[in-house]
Formats: sequence, C-alpha cells, structure tokens
Amino acid sequence: MKSRHAHFLIVAVALILAGVALTVSPCGCSDGQDSAASGQTTTTTTFKSGTVEVEGLVEYPMTLTDLDLDYMGWFTGEAEHPDLGTIGFEGVRLSEVFWYIGVESEAETLTITSVDGSTMDVALEDMADDAALTVAENGALDMVLPAPAGDTWVTDVVAMEFK
Repeated sequence: MKSRHAHFLIVAVALILAGVALTVSPCGCSDGQDSAASGQTTTTTTFKSGTVEVEGLVEYPMTLTDLDLDYMGWFTGEAEHPDLGTIGFEGVRLSEVFWYIGVESEAETLTITSVDGSTMDVALEDMADDAALTVAENGALDMVLPAPAGDTWVTDVVAMEFK
C-alpha cells in the first residue's frame, strides 16, 4: 500500500513540473536573453501565395483565401492584359470583397503587395465596377484593375492595406 501512494505522489509531482515547464518555456528566448532587454526589435513579414493579408482602415482585418471568395458572388468579365491584350476572367468584384472586410469610409487608398514584395497604390475612387479578385490556376490570388485604375493586373497578391 505504501508503494502505491508513493507512486501516485511521484506521478502528481511530475505532472505539476511538466505543467510549470510548459507555462514558462514559451518565452521566445533562444539564449536566455529577452529581446526587449537587448534593445533589438525584429519585424519579419512573411507572405504566403494564395492568401491575402488585409489590414489598415477595415473593420475586419483578416487573411483572405480562395475559400472566402467561394462565399461571394462570382462574375465573368473582360479586361486589357498588359501583355496578352483583351482576355476574359472570372472572379469576385472588389466592391464585394471590400464590403466583406468592412472597408471604413475614411479609406482613400489601397496599397496592393505582390508575393515578390512589389507594391502598387490605387485610389479607391478610381476602382472600376468590374475590378476583381481572381484565383489563378496555381492557386494564387490575382487582382484585375480595369480602367480608370489603369488596366492593370496584379499577380499573386498577398496583402491589401487600406489607408
């Protein structure tokens, strides 16, 4: 009977120590130093093709995926591609995407970022009614911006910031 209680006590102590270790260890410190104490701040933004990080003047900052687009109304349109001429596309109107994420009325500019890090600023008032977010064959999300925004196609969009 004694050994049974001793075994129970050992298991209980081990569980308590494991719980304490799990609570304390996620400090994010690799060498025992707190990065805030060292005075160094590192911000790394990594983007994933096929997702769009939405931030800025929106009610619902989020990561959009093609699954989110499936819940919206799709349409078919035509626009001038800079290299291929007039081509057809299928996608979701940006106006519907903007409603979904809750673009705030103070927002005037949209900064679009591609997976390669290049950015483009577009005045929201210049967005055509048939501007769209489309899904490419490789799963990337592309943006079609017909005139007056400039007949632009932004491939592999990974971020939209509303300013």
